[in-house]
Amino acid sequence: MKRDKTMFLISIIFFSFSGFVAPLYGDPRIDEIREIYKHATEMEKSDNVFFKHKVVFNTMMPAIGLQTTTMLFIYTADQTDPEEDPYLLEHRLRKIVVEYNIAGSVEYHIEYLYNDKALPVFFFWQEKFTDEEMTEEKRLYFHNKKLIKAIMNYTDMEGSKQKYTAASDFSKEDLSLAHYTIKKALDYRGLFELLISVEHWDK
Repeated sequence: MKRDKTMFLISIIFFSFSGFVAPLYGDPRIDEIREIYKHATEMEKSDNVFFKHKVVFNTMMPAIGLQTTTMLFIYTADQTDPEEDPYLLEHRLRKIVVEYNIAGSVEYHIEYLYNDKALPVFFFWQEKFTDEEMTEEKRLYFHNKKLIKAIMNYTDMEGSKQKYTAASDFSKEDLSLAHYTIKKALDYRGLFELLISVEHWDK
């Protein structure tokens, strides 16, 4: 009986300590996402143009004028079976960068990051006023298409900064944005797959 009580107390201490260590050392899923982001960003900034597709839209918008939207698709291409067919490649989407402006006064920078399974794992959104210090940033982290962390940063006209972070008990706004973001990320993935297919249509 005494031994059972001792083991019970040890179990409580162990699980309590585990709950303390987890937040202390962070979420390994976030660490993995940051490694994926680091690698994808290195590819984005490299001089290698073979693993990038860029789409540019120049659109005349009412009351705004010319609006340029660019979409950059960063991906890897590996041989699936070099011995069977050396020309057969598997294209894996890594990152998408979308940029556009409104009347030259507000600039938008948006990023979607994907893991090896082509699932979205990170979203970054920035709104920046060119003539003012006002900026707004949103960061969402995902695991298996579920939101695991949300970070919002806001800087007002006077340069005052506000920050909001959540890793659980997400607000309705967080969950709604996450749902919409996942849908867009999957739509962009579909567009990337179409771009890869289009390249071979007349060849």
